[in-house]
Amino acid sequence: MTDREKFLISYYEKCWENISRAEDSVWKMFAAYAGLFAGSAFLFDKIGIVGFLGIFISYSGLAMILTLNAHLWYLRNISLISNFEKEFLIPTDYGVIIPNKFKDKLNFLGFHSFEIWLLLFFAYFLISVLITSFFYTRLTCLEKNTINMLFGSVIIINLIYGFHLKTRYDEFRSDSPGKQI
Repeated sequence: MTDREKFLISYYEKCWENISRAEDSVWKMFAAYAGLFAGSAFLFDKIGIVGFLGIFISYSGLAMILTLNAHLWYLRNISLISNFEKEFLIPTDYGVIIPNKFKDKLNFLGFHSFEIWLLLFFAYFLISVLITSFFYTRLTCLEKNTINMLFGSVIIINLIYGFHLKTRYDEFRSDSPGKQI
């Protein structure tokens, strides 16, 4: 085995390790999210509805950003793995050993790339909406405006960051097409 082949195999294995680490971090984030909810509920009398919602919406926004970032790294590593496989496999291996759909890189948003990351992204968003709607009728007009501005800011920041990540991934895809099979 050549040094190049050893390097590619080592890199291939590290990409799979990165995917496993990213998956672990997503579940750790979910556990922290549950802990934040429990802690905020425990301190609810001291921080009030607006404090509770402010903490919860802000953390949800952060969780959504981290989830989008994990999704980008997942796709990046899957794309690199696809390139490495093209170095070692022959065209007839596709459809026999490796599914044909794995020949091409995944899109940032798409049916085949709809992994746990995007599911959790939408879960964090929906949980925030449900918690906010549960308390919304108890808020004064000023508190509603404050919460609406915070929620709107979180959505805008996530949209901007999501489009930024999509652009980075699209550049990555075009700059590293891999061997043609």
